Amino acid sequence: MSLYKQEFGQNFGLGCDLKDHPYLIDKSWHYDQCPRFYFTVGEQFYVL
Repeated sequence: MSLYKQEFGQNFGLGCDLKDHPYLIDKSWHYDQCPRFYFTVGEQFYVL
């Protein structure tokens, strides 16, 4: 099960299908206000 589903519930809607964005890495945590994902470009990290 995805981290964001564990933290925000099975029915939480992201508004997109993660299968379309395989480069997004789920780093959601229960202290976050919303699901958190990151990806890298070269050596830089970007957080959504």
